[in-house]
Amino acid sequence: MKRVSSQFSILDEKKAISDIVIMLIILALVLGAVALVWVIVQGIIKGGTENINLGSKCLSVDIKETSLKCSGANNATCDVTLKRNAGGDDIAGVKLIFTNASATQNFVYDLPGNIVPLQTKTQTAIVTGITNANKVGIVAYFNDSTGNQQVCQSI
Repeated sequence: MKRVSSQFSILDEKKAISDIVIMLIILALVLGAVALVWVIVQGIIKGGTENINLGSKCLSVDIKETSLKCSGANNATCDVTLKRNAGGDDIAGVKLIFTNASATQNFVYDLPGNIVPLQTKTQTAIVTGITNANKVGIVAYFNDSTGNQQVCQSI
């Protein structure tokens, strides 16, 4: 009898060891899945906070056109004066969007650099290529942490 019972105890030990190995493998898979989900969720949260930060920065920037004078052939070369009101963070630049009364064409001019609060800035001799350009829209932009332009939706 002793011999029979010793065979069963060896089999029981092997079965117990294999149960432990299976549990360790399952635990490793669960930890790997949790880590993968955490990385995905963290990326979504970080992207959302950057959008919120950009939105709040954009709301605090107020830049207006104080003068628009177009001349030359077909009134297609323009001088623009901008004034930034108080408040807001430093900006990376503004995009000037020129149109005419019929709004059939537009031209976007990138004016890089910060306009500090309460500063007036004039940009001259912008060749728009638009016949009778008479309107300019202004959109500020910031640079994100990677250096890419993040354009405000509107001012």
